[in-house]
Amino acid sequence: MRATVDRAGLDPQGRLPKIQVRRVRKGDLSKVRDVFEQTFGDFLERQLGTRPRQAFGGAQYVHHRWLMEPWGCFVAEEDNAKIVGAALAVTWGTVGILGPVAVLTNYQNQTIGQQLIRASQGFFEENKAALHGCVTYPTSPKHLFLFHKFGYRPKALTAVMSRAIDRAPARAAALLQPISNPPSPRVAAARWRSRPARRRRKSRRSTKASSSRRCRSMACAPPSRAVWLKPSRQSRIFI
Repeated sequence: MRATVDRAGLDPQGRLPKIQVRRVRKGDLSKVRDVFEQTFGDFLERQLGTRPRQAFGGAQYVHHRWLMEPWGCFVAEEDNAKIVGAALAVTWGTVGILGPVAVLTNYQNQTIGQQLIRASQGFFEENKAALHGCVTYPTSPKHLFLFHKFGYRPKALTAVMSRAIDRAPARAAALLQPISNPPSPRVAAARWRSRPARRRRKSRRSTKASSSRRCRSMACAPPSRAVWLKPSRQSRIFI
């Protein structure tokens, strides 16, 4: 059954509930998370036709935002008993970011979201934020109209692109194959003896110099970062 917004959150006498907006307390975190999951689950169900298992993919927005900026998290409470909406706001320097904002499906179209946005803007003014931004669904006219009421306008378009990854097994196997087989010790010794005497002396001097530099670098390095390798012409030391 798809979620609908035709059922207003009315009391038994048919009156609108009394809504109070306040800041989030530590004991409200699990309830606020449920409000976000239920609200955005209903919205995505109406848009996609199927209800996702987790609206945000399991991301703990409420806990992280509350730990980072507890004074910017607000809830809308019905008769001091039930949390029916929530809004998260945070400031980074002089930039204020609002969102997500959620109101339970049965309590929408009753200006609860507007009250939450006003409370968040008051938080921005307290922290003297010079630039306000919001996070919403750009394909939802209802969300866009709500934020347009408070002066929010599209600033720039962000392109979200994807690319198919080539996972061909032949290419991966080619990358894992060695470039060439190393020569045996006897062949390497024969190649060394066949080199001119001048090049052998130059190679010995470079090998001694690199060995001395390696020892000095090991002596200067702290014990926790020192890496000891067997001296070899092919060795490389990473510290």
